[in-house]
Amino acid sequence: MIHRLLFVTVSCLLSLILALVATPGEQAHQGDRDSLLRRTRSTQIESARFLEGLYASEESLLLPANDRLVAVFLKQDRDVAALLHEVELRIDNQIAKVYSHEIGDLEKLLNGGVIPLHSTLLSVGKHTIGVRITGVASGDDGPAVETFTFFNGNRSHFIEIRITQDGIKFGEWR
Repeated sequence: MIHRLLFVTVSCLLSLILALVATPGEQAHQGDRDSLLRRTRSTQIESARFLEGLYASEESLLLPANDRLVAVFLKQDRDVAALLHEVELRIDNQIAKVYSHEIGDLEKLLNGGVIPLHSTLLSVGKHTIGVRITGVASGDDGPAVETFTFFNGNRSHFIEIRITQDGIKFGEWR
């Protein structure tokens, strides 16, 4: 939008400069100058229409109408005796985020807080979220791995990955 405004402003200034260049002694060239001004204005209008279409195309590519927000959050039950080390989040078998904890985040999790992991726009259709969590826990058998499949339709999804005594549970906030 700013580019369009800048372009139109520069074009108008150019037209004004061309109009002011005319001096009274150049009456013979007034017809040529008027023709040039008409062509300049016509070019301005065509350029503005072209830029409007270009911006509409750019917006539709960056924010497609059918894509919906999917946000993933991490939570740990208070009764879980585990210290999170790393979370690998996959969406449709592609790594979306590898999260390594920070001290404040560990404290949040241990006190029942929620950590935002990732948010993205996904197209309509079936999608799979996979998570691999490594950490230190009593009776640790290695990384915990789990997947969740959902259909992305006409609304946004807010998905919770919860670490419980029984493993990883997925839920959706509505």
